[in-house]
Amino acid sequence: MKKLITSLILLSFFLSANAQPDSPFKLERLQSVFEKMRSTPGFDVSMPMQWGFFFRAPTRDYFSQIRKELEAQGYVYVEEHQDKSNQQWLQLTKGHFYKSP
Repeated sequence: MKKLITSLILLSFFLSANAQPDSPFKLERLQSVFEKMRSTPGFDVSMPMQWGFFFRAPTRDYFSQIRKELEAQGYVYVEEHQDKSNQQWLQLTKGHFYKSP
């Protein structure tokens, strides 16, 4: 479970819809993250992995097109929720470990 959660968090930051060109999550940074996972006991990045996306927006209206396009690519809706600052969140995932409810 630690592997799954850590992988999702790291990859979601890299693939975030809010990523900017000057983001610290460039290819070199992603390669470094995978190297660290390879050297950590319990992580096997050669096995199928779960890929997740987390999107944040001021309203849910932003999510319909994103959700539609990713579901067409095989991603599964996980949840939408509102955080304490009233931001809306959407989570979708794809991979070996996730079973839809």
